[in-house]
Amino acid sequence: MFMTGEGGITRAEVQFRSSLLESGQVWVTKLVFDRVLDFRFYDFELGLHDRLPNPNEVEYALVRIESSDLISAFAESGALRQTAKPVVDLPLLQHYRIAFDDHGIYDIVCLDLKITSYRAMDRLHEE
Repeated sequence: MFMTGEGGITRAEVQFRSSLLESGQVWVTKLVFDRVLDFRFYDFELGLHDRLPNPNEVEYALVRIESSDLISAFAESGALRQTAKPVVDLPLLQHYRIAFDDHGIYDIVCLDLKITSYRAMDRLHEE
């Protein structure tokens, strides 16, 4: 996971190995979250995952949380009208969650998500 920012716009990128179990091929999936307004990480070892917003919506996969507690909190606070430049239309916000069994859970509130995947090189397969 890494984040970049330019011109007041934050982008988060996650890249990980993925594959169809029956294919035997190793693929790499890249998730690019654009215009990130909120980013949270919950480490399994710290035991913080029990404080998740929408705690019943955890999978070891990418999940879009439709009735997001985080987006509701943004709406109630009115903070987006005062701080987001350009102004963000609240219905456009998307809350995504992805969990990795080896380290934890990422929560990202953003305006856009792009998903790409490609076949990994043989050297990646050997790692």
